[in-house]
Amino acid sequence: MNKIIYKCRVCHSKNIANITIPTKLIFFPIYLTRDRLFLNFFCKDCGALSHFPKTEASKTKYRGGSYRSRNLSTKNIQPISLPWSSITNKRSNHIYKYLKNYKKNLENFDLIKNKPITSILDYGGYNGFTSYGLASLFNLNLADIVVADLDENGLNIAKSLGMKIIDLGLQKIEDVDLSKIDCCILVHVLEHVEDPLQLISNLNKILPLNSLIYIEVPNLYGVPLCDPAHLTSFSRGSLKKLLHRAGVSNIESGFSHTPSEARLYGYPYSGYQENNYFLCLTNKNNVKINSPSALLNFKNQRLHNVSSIFYFFLKLFIANIKVSLSGVLNYLIIILNILPRLCLYFLRLILSPLSFLYFLIINLKNFIK
Repeated sequence: MNKIIYKCRVCHSKNIANITIPTKLIFFPIYLTRDRLFLNFFCKDCGALSHFPKTEASKTKYRGGSYRSRNLSTKNIQPISLPWSSITNKRSNHIYKYLKNYKKNLENFDLIKNKPITSILDYGGYNGFTSYGLASLFNLNLADIVVADLDENGLNIAKSLGMKIIDLGLQKIEDVDLSKIDCCILVHVLEHVEDPLQLISNLNKILPLNSLIYIEVPNLYGVPLCDPAHLTSFSRGSLKKLLHRAGVSNIESGFSHTPSEARLYGYPYSGYQENNYFLCLTNKNNVKINSPSALLNFKNQRLHNVSSIFYFFLKLFIANIKVSLSGVLNYLIIILNILPRLCLYFLRLILSPLSFLYFLIINLKNFIK
């Protein structure tokens, strides 16, 4: 039996270190745990964390809607239940802001300063609710939105709204005519992909020249590592290196966060550095993804490995505290928002008997007369 040779999902480097992440601590998962059995490798070259499922049961299935329904009870399931989709739709607000203002960063791209966004490819967009919001904000026809996904249920919703769809379970994205697409969004998609470098490289080749690509992923140092559907945990630097190797031109990057309403759906980790986002342009003079990086001599390589691992553990320790604290703070915000209403209704509870007595007194007079 051939031995499996693991490599970084982001940069394909074999200069990786095995990191053990426990499945649980005491009775529940926390920041540095995984819900299922995985092999985890830290890349000493790019700083990403790659996760490889040990068993078939650890793999996430996307066909047939099983991924979306994985946390639902088998009892009393509604025929249609899309609570998180309101959050998905609200993501369009901050994406619109970044896309609308991207021209300020195009000093070296004079040819497209006046190019409007007329069509969008929502890769991994499930039901298209994010691009639906963008269509409204950019005043686009829904027929100019293309949603590509593996989940047939989500695609059926997108189709019913008037969007075009691509079923990635039946059709490869490379076989689709994308010549009219001038903007592609991948919102919380790359972390689910087996080979994110290959995907971005392919999109760079098949999308028209100077098409916009917006990418948003969870930050390795901004969210818990426990989601078993995530195959890669990206640092900001590792995603930047991936985009460089894929050949796209980076024009803007920063941090974003999940809409604050997510707290009400049991997601308490919305925070300033929760997600990494990058805004790029396709570039046909792309770098080959298998091109060798600069080699370090043995002594410098060992020093580089030790320092990168030390820095990784240090950042992870700080992130562990920050993310855990963000959960407490977000629920504290909910409590503070509810507290005034709680006081109001408590006051109503106290005054209710008095109000009834007053009501009774003024009406008894009428009956006595």
